[in-house]
Amino acid sequence: MSYKLVLVGEAPGRDDITERPSLALTGSTGKNLCAIAGWDWLNYLRYTERRNLFYTPQFAWSRWAAEGAAEEMIPLFRGRRVILLGVKVAEAFHSKAINAAPNYEWLDLYDGVVAKVPHPSGRNRMWNSKDERAAAHEFLKDLLDA
Repeated sequence: MSYKLVLVGEAPGRDDITERPSLALTGSTGKNLCAIAGWDWLNYLRYTERRNLFYTPQFAWSRWAAEGAAEEMIPLFRGRRVILLGVKVAEAFHSKAINAAPNYEWLDLYDGVVAKVPHPSGRNRMWNSKDERAAAHEFLKDLLDA
């Protein structure tokens, strides 16, 4: 594999380690994403670059701050595959194309390819749907092998 898949989340959860940005998306959200995708945990850690818009828990979401963080992150996307995790993250990138596109669709943006998926939090009710889990699995399953 010649690239790392970039995953962009919101912020660490209340119980996640916040002092270490390198541990982004390695708590329950990352584990849930691996379970949905059928990814091996070690390959997930090896072949993904995990970023959050914020590195402290955001108990009150700031769209303004999120948009600033997203703007700073865009150069990272060049020539890469990027998955935005959740509606709030997608909205922070201020792209009508991303926000209008359905989940699980690749878009040529920011000199890379970008897609969005529902946030893999255990609190997201979308994952109660077998159809949604199947669609996410089908989209995500081979990305670490590409």
